[in-house]
Amino acid sequence: MTLQPKKSLFHYFFRTVMQICLYPGTFYGEMSQSDKYMLPGPFLVICGTVNAIITTLLMPASTPFMILLYFLNAIGMPIIISSLLFGITRVLFKGSFEQFRTLFSVTAYSNVTALFSWMPGISWIAVLWNFYLIGVGMVKAGRISGLKAFLCILIALAILAALLEFLQIQDFSLRSK
Repeated sequence: MTLQPKKSLFHYFFRTVMQICLYPGTFYGEMSQSDKYMLPGPFLVICGTVNAIITTLLMPASTPFMILLYFLNAIGMPIIISSLLFGITRVLFKGSFEQFRTLFSVTAYSNVTALFSWMPGISWIAVLWNFYLIGVGMVKAGRISGLKAFLCILIALAILAALLEFLQIQDFSLRSK
């Protein structure tokens, strides 16, 4: 009987990053093997923390509050995207994803792009890659067609764009009437 050495958090994190980056289809197909890869929640937190710290350090007049804002954005967007996609798949495709957890895992792992999005000139590529990874995850983990995944992502992006536009045109100041 041989004893297996206990693997570190860094080992699981690095293995997960490499699998997502190099073999996303295989990764999402094997995603349910929780002992093989890092869990999606901690993975999302680590990626968000790294992104927030590096991005803030590169900003000229950064404050600790900016680290918090970048962190909340890095953590919040996958939650918002997975919620939108879950609703869209439930309405349009009669519940392709039976559990929210699966779609959250897909979007959390796709946030691996946050590790690179801080690089100047790379952020737009990282955003496209993020949505590509979400699409691959939806196909492999959700077992839906590529076209359905593409449509769901487009609809989610349209909803986000409309929401951002709505928030920009609103005047949230407190005025006396």
